[in-house]
Parts: sequence; structure tokens; C-alpha cells
Amino acid sequence: MKHTMLVKYFNFLVLFTLVLLVFPSAALAYTEHPGGTINSETWGPGTHYVSGAVTVNDNQVLTIMPGAVVKFAHNTQLTVNGT
Repeated sequence: MKHTMLVKYFNFLVLFTLVLLVFPSAALAYTEHPGGTINSETWGPGTHYVSGAVTVNDNQVLTIMPGAVVKFAHNTQLTVNGT
């Protein structure tokens, strides 16, 4: 019984390691945006962590694609100038 549990645990660790080797981006939890001015950029699918105030100026575009999750640090903001 003990041996079976050890084999299952070992198999899980091997599979987990292989997944991280094949999909290294899975090890990266998020893309960090430290803040500042956005000059027409696109945030693709995945998690985007905003750690400082972000401003999108007039005539600039921030595109947030489907599948993107945007999280903000405490006391940060997104300011959009223009329409």
C-alpha cells in the first residue's frame, strides 16, 4: 500500500516537471506593468499585474484582448485621457 502511494506521488512529480518543461510560460504567473504612459499597446491573454499608475493619453490605444485578466496593486489606477 505504501509503495503504491509513493509510485503515484513520483508519477505526479514527473508529470508536473514535464509540463513545466514543455510549457515554461505556465511557471510565469503574470506579466507585470510597472506603470507610466501607454503608447498604443496590446495586452494579450493571461494575467497582467499593474504595479503602478497607468495612463493612456489622448490618441493612444490600450487594447485588452479576450482572455486577459488585469489586476491592480493597492492604490494604483488606470487613467484614460480622450475617448
